[in-house]
Amino acid sequence: MSITNISVYPAHIFEGLKRVMQQELNEQVTEISSKIESLTKVEVMDMYIKSLDYNLNGEIIRDCINHIYGIDVNSKFVFAKKKVPHKTNIGLIDDYICSIGAHLTGPTLRLKINELFGINLDAIDALGRTKVSLFSKGQWIVRNEKDLFEVHTGIGDLDVYIIPSHYYKEQTNERELPAEIQTQLLALGYSYSPDVDGFYFSNPLGKHVEDDFKKRTMGTLFRWIDNQVK
Repeated sequence: MSITNISVYPAHIFEGLKRVMQQELNEQVTEISSKIESLTKVEVMDMYIKSLDYNLNGEIIRDCINHIYGIDVNSKFVFAKKKVPHKTNIGLIDDYICSIGAHLTGPTLRLKINELFGINLDAIDALGRTKVSLFSKGQWIVRNEKDLFEVHTGIGDLDVYIIPSHYYKEQTNERELPAEIQTQLLALGYSYSPDVDGFYFSNPLGKHVEDDFKKRTMGTLFRWIDNQVK
């Protein structure tokens, strides 16, 4: 499980988690801190939403995602899949998500956020345990000190490039991606780019990189890590 450091949470989120644990899980106060430390981001989000009695609006959802995932959905680099003139991302959340008229559980909210902005919070939580960093929407989505590779996507997900991390270079004395990964990325349509000193892909049709292509890219990295890292 990914470990969530409670010290990064503001008091209102921590208090919400504590309230749910005391009321629904019958947790003792002395057990709460250690329990929270073992929760994934998905579990923290679900529990925090419960603490709000599902009374959500765009600003509360933005605050929740920002403080749990470190992602600002109101960033100028986060674009809705369908453009709506004169609407902020907070307004779009109110219109598209909060107006559906049903209690928004964590799973439903994450599904709707993905449909609206292409931000897959479930996958991001899992990615935090894979040794792969992700820079997207103009911000670090996932980054850990001992990650091996970095995946960078451009504005609007129109392109993507992959480089070895500083930690990988330090540990292996290699400046390039492993040969096996290079071969598989070339087969997917990537090419080496001296501009980024890594492997680069852009959709030849000028459209955003498709989800299936992203999955195959990540799968290439994950398989190598699973086979090589003990």
